[in-house]
Amino acid sequence: MKCTARAASRAMGVLLIMGALAALNVTSIDAGGKPERLPYDVPSQQTFGAGEVCPFPVLFTVVENKVTVKVFPADENGDVREFLNGRFTLRVTNQTTGESRVFNSSGPSTLTFHPDGTVDQVQHGSAVFQFYPGEPFGPNLYLLNGRLAVHFSPEFVVLSATHSGRMTSICDLLAG
Repeated sequence: MKCTARAASRAMGVLLIMGALAALNVTSIDAGGKPERLPYDVPSQQTFGAGEVCPFPVLFTVVENKVTVKVFPADENGDVREFLNGRFTLRVTNQTTGESRVFNSSGPSTLTFHPDGTVDQVQHGSAVFQFYPGEPFGPNLYLLNGRLAVHFSPEFVVLSATHSGRMTSICDLLAG
């Protein structure tokens, strides 16, 4: 798996485990083996520049990370599934004004890594999710409650996204 800057930045908001994937070669998990449990190891802070997701620079700071990742052996078609579950909260700060709020982004979430490099994510519950310029719903940073389904390119660009439930713009909450 390739860990790009975009993928790493998404890790903070959507519980994508690119940090863990960089350390774990998921293709090495034997198809006949048992699922492996891993800690969700992400950077404690992540910065987004003005215009990336909000009109102002934004700082994510992990407040609590009790997430575990369950990596399943590859399916016969080569797909590797990961299930993320556990409490995850982060503080999102408008770096221009200093305004900040703490959000629950605990999911749970299931990711399916396909042999062609694309990734599907299905998220239930609460999630902080960022969309970049040119992506569906983007650019913006949202608190999502409900069900989110996303299809990513191998570079972790959102190709399609659907959401049912409540969608609140964190950019709007922190703008004032």
